[in-house]
Amino acid sequence: MLKLEFLSQIKDHMKDNLLTINSGYGIKFCQNANDIPKSGATSSFLPVLLHTCPPKFSTVEYFENLQSESIGRLVIYSRIMTSTMAVLSGPLLHHGLAVIAGQQTEGKGRGSNVWLSPEGCAMFSLQLVFADTSYLGRHAPLLQHIVALAVVSAIHAIQGCEELDLRLKWPNDIYSGATDKIGGVIVNSTSTRSNLICNVGCGLNISNSVPTICVNDLIRERNKKKGIVAGGKDSKGVASLTIEKFLAQTFTQLEKLIDAAQNEKIDKVMKLYYDYWLHRYVYAYFI
Repeated sequence: MLKLEFLSQIKDHMKDNLLTINSGYGIKFCQNANDIPKSGATSSFLPVLLHTCPPKFSTVEYFENLQSESIGRLVIYSRIMTSTMAVLSGPLLHHGLAVIAGQQTEGKGRGSNVWLSPEGCAMFSLQLVFADTSYLGRHAPLLQHIVALAVVSAIHAIQGCEELDLRLKWPNDIYSGATDKIGGVIVNSTSTRSNLICNVGCGLNISNSVPTICVNDLIRERNKKKGIVAGGKDSKGVASLTIEKFLAQTFTQLEKLIDAAQNEKIDKVMKLYYDYWLHRYVYAYFI
């Protein structure tokens, strides 16, 4: 079982099933609710139930849509936490581990920026480990572009959603059209003697219409233009996207893109990136 394998791998970093991150953040792996301290979760302490499905995240829908071999197969989910990146800021944990939050209180953006994290925004972090001799081990800056590409191409792979106007803005932003930012990616990397450890953070507006616009707004607009009434029986209507399906599709697509890059097929990856590149629509005028 993957969970038990993971706990075995990190046992040397734990005491009484408590993993302490470098920042002082503590993660307590609990067999059941009785193991959770009376103080409960705090800004620096996160209890994780090992054998209980979260009430507001459909694990059935998530795993039904997940086709990857390793990325996203192991998940830590919390309805609310400070930042998904905080969980990954300590020792090496597991390649493909995903940390997902329903809401964040201290979401991280690039530099010292704060990522607004309202409910309905898909927020996740991933830990990815590459041999330092591999292609991405030697070209780490490409990873942020590959993750953003995975997000957009995963949505466009859904029938009907290929019409949505989603674009990539250099270096790490995801846009609706040319003006509305709806998502972004950050990557923090550290090196060991033989591996590059990349902690990836990403947020995308799925069903939150503020502060800008969201994917489901675009889907509703697409349906409206085609004269499709919400809740109608017209098979051409595109259903609203759930966070579970979005995450599963993105992790599946990301693994494919990483495999292509690692197998020296980066030209194909970059060609797809340029298909979505916002800047290809920017022109200069000689007047």
